[in-house]
Amino acid sequence: MALAVVKDLRVAPASVEDLEALETDVLAGFVLARAAAGLPKLVDTPRPGSRAVSK
Repeated sequence: MALAVVKDLRVAPASVEDLEALETDVLAGFVLARAAAGLPKLVDTPRPGSRAVSK
């Protein structure tokens, strides 16, 4: 199955929509993998009791 997908992409270039969907899927997978591993969010959010100043 994976070989067929790679072969199809070589014959016909992917559309902009296909590439955007792939980018979204890859990013979502990365975020889910980090969450499953218990890693912190990538967004820098102040913690309660911190002295961080919000903009």
